[in-house]
Amino acid sequence: MAIADVTSVQGTSPTEIKDRVQGTGVLTDFDQFLTLFVEQLKNQDPLDPVSNEDFMAQTAQFSALEQLVNLNQKVDAANATDAVTGRLNAASLIGRTVTAATGDNETVTARVLAVDLSNPGEILLGLEDGSVVSFGDVTSVFAS
Repeated sequence: MAIADVTSVQGTSPTEIKDRVQGTGVLTDFDQFLTLFVEQLKNQDPLDPVSNEDFMAQTAQFSALEQLVNLNQKVDAANATDAVTGRLNAASLIGRTVTAATGDNETVTARVLAVDLSNPGEILLGLEDGSVVSFGDVTSVFAS
């Protein structure tokens, strides 16, 4: 169920807003939650305001959602850093001799001539003997 924008929420009772949100179970966007929360506060009936329990529950949800958004941002930043570190580590193998698993319980030992970074999810090493191995399959690195 799509969450309405601010203009279509104005004038909507807190109960109607709550019903819209409960249809999906959880809001997926921090801005959607904040928009609905503020509109509920602005449009509540002064003679029948939101109960303390409901208000505290919504505040707790808001806090939990904010923490999850922050955590996701930190995880994304860490993943980006790991990707760069992996690329730099692979590039540092050029000219060095490595041993890597090739499948079927076999290994190859050869000097690294090239690093292929064209596939975002995989780093490939081009070896002197013409074979190509995944950076993740390297088991040993020897000094040149």
